[in-house]
Amino acid sequence: MYRTFRAASLIIVTIILANPLLSGCSSPCTYPDQRTVKIRVFNAMPDENHITVFLNGKLFIKDFSYDPPATFGYFSTYDDGTPLDVGSAIPIVISSDAAGKNIILKTTVNIDFHLQTLVVMGKGSLPTTRRVLRLADDMQATKAGVNFMRFVHAVPDLPALDIYWKTKPDGSPNATIQYGVENPYLDLTDADFLKVTEAGKPNNVIFNINTKPTASLTGLVLTTIVRGESKPYGLERIVSTFILSDDISGIGNFVFGFETFGVRLVNASRALNLNLLVLGFQDKLPRIDYPGQNAVEHIGPDSVTTYLPLMPSFDSLARFWFAADLNFPNVDTLLSFNAPFVLKKDHRYSIIAVENKKLNESGRSIDSMIVLDSMTNQAGMGRVRVIDLSPDHPTISFNMGAGVTTMTKKQVAFFDVTPGSKTITLSDGTDTKDVTFNVPIGTPVTVYLMPAVTSNSFPINTSND
Repeated sequence: MYRTFRAASLIIVTIILANPLLSGCSSPCTYPDQRTVKIRVFNAMPDENHITVFLNGKLFIKDFSYDPPATFGYFSTYDDGTPLDVGSAIPIVISSDAAGKNIILKTTVNIDFHLQTLVVMGKGSLPTTRRVLRLADDMQATKAGVNFMRFVHAVPDLPALDIYWKTKPDGSPNATIQYGVENPYLDLTDADFLKVTEAGKPNNVIFNINTKPTASLTGLVLTTIVRGESKPYGLERIVSTFILSDDISGIGNFVFGFETFGVRLVNASRALNLNLLVLGFQDKLPRIDYPGQNAVEHIGPDSVTTYLPLMPSFDSLARFWFAADLNFPNVDTLLSFNAPFVLKKDHRYSIIAVENKKLNESGRSIDSMIVLDSMTNQAGMGRVRVIDLSPDHPTISFNMGAGVTTMTKKQVAFFDVTPGSKTITLSDGTDTKDVTFNVPIGTPVTVYLMPAVTSNSFPINTSND
């Protein structure tokens, strides 16, 4: 059984309701009366929508999706119904197609009579990150009044993650976990919160629940898997967090998925330091402790941040604030705005602060713009997106691709060009300037036409998307 929740509070309610049913076996839980293998698979490959798993030369699971399917759970037979094999160094093959022709990974795994999870992780396009992590799910017995949780780091572009659940005097993490390795269960009974960040970077928050669990919420044995990528490209998935129940005889085989979308801030103001804050569904004021993320804080003008994973914990349109100062509750608000469309999980978006004032015009005024960044390239070509963010030119024209393109403020244009260094001439009919940027192969690039400054009437900025 598989459950996905968008609000952190729902997982609390669900587990509380199931808590009276908790029970557990004593280690090692080998079930001598059954003597059957029980395996579940978790797809943590951010660039593979589906994987097919072969064990010992036989088809085990076919077309297993990145989003755990409704059938997610433990299996004791191959696809043809015959019992799974037990042994050391059993060959395992991972393919991106059901026929097993497009092989992503070949390795071996030990299979025994424990309940076990096979976490398939890494990028299909990056061989050094690919691996299958085998976890024994019944080695930690349940204990009245105690919550146990282990963490699996499956984000291939981050070497380590820091875990926080109780504030320490020096502010250091309670645990640090490395990529792709098994970690012991930790006692989180006295946790005041749960936060996961990039190792050594406490402000790069990946997952955050600020609420202290209810006192009756004990006796749990859980696995938390952090997967996706911190800097995804194309249709790769943004970082997200899943919590799996490890006691199949207790609360059942549940998956609690904290869906995320990626947001980055493009500060196209001329001279403002900006903060981007997220408003909850019923909030009247923004808050930097919203479940799942912190604010994007103190970003200088003419700059682009990296992607921040946010949890869409409401079904309505997300609301944001641009603020120049964060002296709560007296927030120096510049603009409050709603997303013009629902921000969907696993997509990436740029939230752009657009300058309204022309060069040397007094006062402060900015507008907002949200664009989808989850783009792909044509094979062998480079994709260029140009966004006009300049208030200083009624139009800007340039030649790229098939002919001359003329743009106005907040207009977006796309071009498929050969990769390499590109030089285009920007013109407003009076002034002109040559600008140069690089077009990579396989990774879309955005060129921002920024507000004019005293020394440059046509400044640009770029980012890989």
